[in-house]
Amino acid sequence: MNVVSRPAVRSDAAEVPTLIASLLENAAKHPHAPAIIDGDLTIEFGQFVEDAHRLATRFADLGVRPGDRIVLHLGHCYQASIACYAAIMLGAIAAPLNVHLKAPELARLMLRLQPAVYIGHLARRDTMNDVPPDLLPFDRRFYVDRAYVDMPRAPSTGGHDLAGSSWDALMASAHKTQLDTRPLPQPDRDAIAILLCTSGTTGEPKLVAHTQRSFAHCVDYLRKAGFGGSAAVPLAATPLFHLPGMFRLHVSLTFGQCLVLPQCLDFDGAAYLDAIERYQCTTLALSPFGAAELIRAQADRRRATGSLRGCVVTGDACSIELQQRFEATFGVALPVVYGMTEAPLCVVIGSTPRTVRARPGTTRIVDRNGNNVPAGMPGELILNVPTLFDGYWISPGALERGVDDDGWYHTGDLMREDEHGELSYVARIKDIIVRDGENIAPAEIEQALLSHPAAADAAVVGVPDDVLGERIVGFVKLAEHAADTTMQEILAWMATRLADHKLPEAVLRVERIPRTPFGKADRRALRELARGELALLREREA
Repeated sequence: MNVVSRPAVRSDAAEVPTLIASLLENAAKHPHAPAIIDGDLTIEFGQFVEDAHRLATRFADLGVRPGDRIVLHLGHCYQASIACYAAIMLGAIAAPLNVHLKAPELARLMLRLQPAVYIGHLARRDTMNDVPPDLLPFDRRFYVDRAYVDMPRAPSTGGHDLAGSSWDALMASAHKTQLDTRPLPQPDRDAIAILLCTSGTTGEPKLVAHTQRSFAHCVDYLRKAGFGGSAAVPLAATPLFHLPGMFRLHVSLTFGQCLVLPQCLDFDGAAYLDAIERYQCTTLALSPFGAAELIRAQADRRRATGSLRGCVVTGDACSIELQQRFEATFGVALPVVYGMTEAPLCVVIGSTPRTVRARPGTTRIVDRNGNNVPAGMPGELILNVPTLFDGYWISPGALERGVDDDGWYHTGDLMREDEHGELSYVARIKDIIVRDGENIAPAEIEQALLSHPAAADAAVVGVPDDVLGERIVGFVKLAEHAADTTMQEILAWMATRLADHKLPEAVLRVERIPRTPFGKADRRALRELARGELALLREREA
């Protein structure tokens, strides 16, 4: 493992304002403009800056220093946004973690982070109580008392809680601070400011390190493309522990926009639609799963969504059929965008809803030997863009370099470039199924399954096999109106639409497709389910 203190900074020639500089400028110009809407609470830009500044000063009183980690174990809530900016103001590192983590997963990440402060939901306190105090003292743990439909409110302790203090107490002490006598350090734009977890569906999640500079370049790209301005009313795509949510927060506060938070812990189609209708939201990013859930929630109870002007789908392969259904339901196109935690906004939207385009000199499509492939041939996308991350966090002071010796990041994604320079996504290399020597993209089979009228959701995986290399197993969640449809009927229907070598050996009916919090199929969990079914299949063949 190549461990370095920090790889070389990638930068455009032009300097870009930092996230903090842009926020302060907006607060100075428009202090009473709304910055965050969280249910019935509206936080203005001036108040947001004051709260973040006071909290940063309070963190300093607790002993937090530049480079220390502040864990944000929070879903959709304004407290996460304020704490994130407070950390960056101080020069500390904001480390948002998935609210669905169980105690062992959380403890392993805390060991790697060695945080100075933890802020989480009160309903997750029992999970944190299993994290030993020698890893983080109880008096450095603070809890937000927040009720959601999918997260019950924790009972009141009636006073001081030995396992941690409340967010309200933390902010009350912060508001006693005299700001004019407590200046904060000027954070280094090239120091690590944010650590984001990868999904970890194939192993232990990685901690992706970003600086203020890399995110500022993202915003600068949008500004140059004409997407700036304060008129937009974006709806938060995800909580801050996923890249789309973190990215949207910084874009909104930099452009002086009002960011709306849906009233749910993570993702809920009904809550998202309620927010769009109530606050007239104009923009939204979705995963394919999220887009399908929004369509389903709108069918259950129609909301007024005519304010939507710009929606995009990201995070996984999306079928043409889903894009068409979304546009038919909401009256707005759903073009594909491509990005990843390691390289946000690395390409731009293409000329069709299903393609993207590279910025000149920033991308290559290569074979396994690193040679450029001809147009029309699939190859791995590699990147060298100013928005690229600094590396993978190993422990305090050490990063694993994430690029090759020439500065290129290997994405692990198969892409195809046409003769016009348009890029289309094929599949993750590790998800490609090699069956009897044939390379098969699971997304192609999934889209065929999803086009069956009985399928409400679907996923496909390959499972190792001594004879064929891999066997194909599909999973289908049936629509409510099609409960009597058999899997054999679906297989027979698939045989009329796919070549024989792409047909699944089995299609399993499931009550739900296991997915990551951002909607990607959890292929590790699906392979475990598939192994049992294939064992039975082999017994029958024997």
